[in-house]
Amino acid sequence: VFTATGGSYPFQANQFTDWLPAIWAILISAITPILLYFLPTWSIVIQTGQTLNRQTFFQLIGSSILLGMFTKPFALPLALVYDGQNLTLFVIFCVAVGFTNMLAYFLSQFNTLTQTRSRELRTLENLGQQLITAPADGSTLEATLAKTLPTLFPDEHLVVHLFEALPEDETPAWPTFTLH
Repeated sequence: VFTATGGSYPFQANQFTDWLPAIWAILISAITPILLYFLPTWSIVIQTGQTLNRQTFFQLIGSSILLGMFTKPFALPLALVYDGQNLTLFVIFCVAVGFTNMLAYFLSQFNTLTQTRSRELRTLENLGQQLITAPADGSTLEATLAKTLPTLFPDEHLVVHLFEALPEDETPAWPTFTLH
């Protein structure tokens, strides 16, 4: 498609008209999955008497068209840089793109971790406030912990057990219970 619309190898874009064959090739490669995948799937769905709901329709369109439409234009700068005599620049550009992707990934992970820690600290602060405002006899301690601890430690098995007697036979100032 690229050469049929006037493109030449290696890809060079000195003017806007040099970009048109590449743009046409990207559009054709985005429409091709519709003809090869989406239309036959749609006809099978219609022949079997099923309905094609909106979510399934957008999933088919998204997987066949939009993914290619968003990723393929980023190959054009790489094609511009690639040249037999300029292989080092191409490799440096590819490494820079790889490092940029790694940086974006690590920043995303750091952001997720920061949000998780912030949510945990907010939950701990709320637990502290509830414990401060709770009656001193500990009558609401079990309900407070039962409500807060599962949200604070969702993937953990946590057991809180308040003992009936302390060392040296002292009696505790709280009611005894076991929270699973």
